[in-house]
Amino acid sequence: MKIKQLRAISILSLGNILVNFDNYKGGTVLVEGINHDSPADSNGAGKSSVFEALYWGLWGMTRRGLKGDEVINRHVKGGALSMITFESKKQFYTILRTRSYGKLGTCLRLFEGVVTLKPDFSDLEDITAIELTKGVMKDTQTLFEEIVGIGQLAFSKTAFFGQGDIRPFASLTDSELKTIFEQSLNLTDLSMDCNKITGYRKGLERNIELMSTELTAAKIKLTAAAEDLVSCENHNAIFEAEKMERDSVLKNELTEVSQKKLENNRLYESVGNSLTLSMTEKTALMTKRETLAEIKNKALDKKTALMTDIARATTRHSHLTSTIKDLEQQIIQIRSKEGDECGLCGVLMDSNAMTTATNRIALRLTEAQENDTTLVSSVSALKNNLAAFNDLVIPFDVKIAEIENRLRQIEMKISADQTTKAKCSANSISLQATIDKLKKDIQENIEKTNSVITSRIAELTIQIALHETKIEELQSNMLGLSYEVEIGKKIEIALGNTGVKSLIFDHVTPELNKFANEALSTLDPEMSVELTTMKKLKSGEYRDKFEVKVETKTGAEVFAGHSGGERQKVNLAISLAFNKLMRATSDSVPDILILDEPFEGLDAGTSERVTELLNSFAVDNLFLVTHNQDVKDLCSKNIIIEKRDGISTIA
Repeated sequence: MKIKQLRAISILSLGNILVNFDNYKGGTVLVEGINHDSPADSNGAGKSSVFEALYWGLWGMTRRGLKGDEVINRHVKGGALSMITFESKKQFYTILRTRSYGKLGTCLRLFEGVVTLKPDFSDLEDITAIELTKGVMKDTQTLFEEIVGIGQLAFSKTAFFGQGDIRPFASLTDSELKTIFEQSLNLTDLSMDCNKITGYRKGLERNIELMSTELTAAKIKLTAAAEDLVSCENHNAIFEAEKMERDSVLKNELTEVSQKKLENNRLYESVGNSLTLSMTEKTALMTKRETLAEIKNKALDKKTALMTDIARATTRHSHLTSTIKDLEQQIIQIRSKEGDECGLCGVLMDSNAMTTATNRIALRLTEAQENDTTLVSSVSALKNNLAAFNDLVIPFDVKIAEIENRLRQIEMKISADQTTKAKCSANSISLQATIDKLKKDIQENIEKTNSVITSRIAELTIQIALHETKIEELQSNMLGLSYEVEIGKKIEIALGNTGVKSLIFDHVTPELNKFANEALSTLDPEMSVELTTMKKLKSGEYRDKFEVKVETKTGAEVFAGHSGGERQKVNLAISLAFNKLMRATSDSVPDILILDEPFEGLDAGTSERVTELLNSFAVDNLFLVTHNQDVKDLCSKNIIIEKRDGISTIA
């Protein structure tokens, strides 16, 4: 990364400054300060504020740990702004950071391309650059670090050395040293890739665990579904057996009822035939009875006529008998009146008259007697005829009585047959209804299914198929993921600390120690330093272990026990070594070296040797911030920072 320009407004003691770093390429640039607010002392002029503004713009806090509103110069209204243009991998970018600054407010914005401010510095000019800003500052900061390939810690330890550094290299943790190594050697991408692979592999393993859990659950579900299916099939088999048994019972009942109906139909037909014969016989008997009755009636009419004739003859006989008696009485009376006068005519009854009268009456008597004899004969004949007729009529009555008796028997039989026929008809209807119901029951029994069990069986069959498919799919996916996990582990090993990076560390560590000890020998020949990246365990195995070992011929054995000047020398030597190594092996390192009061705790001779050592560094921008005038003649260029009324500017 090459820093091209810094615009800093109202940061710490600064007012509004613009630094074009291309103007300061080559050699050591001395940063001097003039404090008009305290003429006797150049300290506090704002020399460090220039680079603290650069540091804040890149990382969101100063190297001394100030952030938020703490960075705003209270002597200037309008908040703080840092806008840095830099080049990375032959592409220009601009990072803008503000704190409560006018229209821009508080923001962190990142652009691909060069961005400028309006003449009044109130806002950005029309932007032609591509804005890369993310949703939140943290994401934008992460993107910036991915672009430049270096983080805050590595930058502060390899490009910005000086006062306020309370944690020298020898005091850094294993992970912090590892981060500096990786970013210094442009291995961050490897670590990021390794982390991504690790995350991906862990994700795969989590997926495998989830799939394994899901597979176990699917197998349990499959087993449960299979058991449920067997249970349902058993229930269905029992249901089918009961259905077959019911079907057999219904068919037997149907056969019995059909046989009963057949027998009933036969009886109905037999009774019908019998009824027909009875009706025919009844009709014949009725006809015969009518004929006999007609004959009888005619005979009775004749009998009546005979009886009438007999009655008449009897009456006539009675009348004739009475007439005969009267005539006989008259004869007697006439004979008794012989010699008497006739009462009618007054004539004297003599013998002649008596004879004549008697003869006359005798004639009448004889005629009456003859008529009576004839009549008696006629009555006798009529009575004989009537007796003969009665003898003739009685058989008709007997026959008619027999016919009527037979008719009554036939009527009773007809009534019984009709009742039987009606019963047969009713039975036929009832039996047919029973047959229809049995046929319907048989059909319903045939069609009858246990819909719940059948539906459940179908559902379970589908579920089992789905579970089996799911299990096959999960097993296949797990196999594929397991293969990817194995590949991922191999890639992790390759990208990890024991892989490519380990080889690189092993390769560059000797060079790094060489650079550091060359610098340290210039500063203090009595001291040496060793940076290690591996540690041998008691088991004989090696593992990553980043640490700094300092050795001295005199003084304390522990680094913390060394004097401030000794620690300063070691820290400076390692920083310079990392900076030199980074520029030799990576394009991630900022092509800048800032040393802020590096001579603190050093004597004049050591300070001169430090300056000579710095002049040998092939870095685009090397800034030396110091109030030590003894090294002024050793610097090729200078920047003067003036402070007036609490506001620092570049002279």
